[in-house]
Amino acid sequence: MKRMIIGLIMCCAVFGLYGKDAAFSLQPAAVPSVIQAGTPLKIKLAWKCPEGYVPKAWRLVAYVPNIPADFAKVTGNKVTPHKMKEWSSVFIMNWIWKIPADYVLVKDTKNWPAGDYRMSLYIIFEARDKNNKVISKMVNENILFTLKR
Repeated sequence: MKRMIIGLIMCCAVFGLYGKDAAFSLQPAAVPSVIQAGTPLKIKLAWKCPEGYVPKAWRLVAYVPNIPADFAKVTGNKVTPHKMKEWSSVFIMNWIWKIPADYVLVKDTKNWPAGDYRMSLYIIFEARDKNNKVISKMVNENILFTLKR
């Protein structure tokens, strides 16, 4: 019985590390499910975070299995390889440390190939503790759409 309780406590601790923190969330305005090629991809950011935290940086990443196979070749974006192929990625937008006042991310889709896309929008939130030490929290949300020609 004692082993079972200790095992249960350990599982809760491990799953707690990887679970979503309900105090932080992204609520990007819905991207249209179908976008015509050449129409800008616009992501309007809204979020929820504890008092004292502010968004400091954002980036947009696509994992290679979640974008058209010829995306990197057609756009010239570099693939960042990973030993596990499903984690190889393309940075659509690398970290930007100045978030626009209107909280809108705009990306041109003119040279993007048609197909289904699932991208990950990452945001870093920062606050300062009572000792003025910076505390950071990174959260992400998927952006899904189909690009048509």
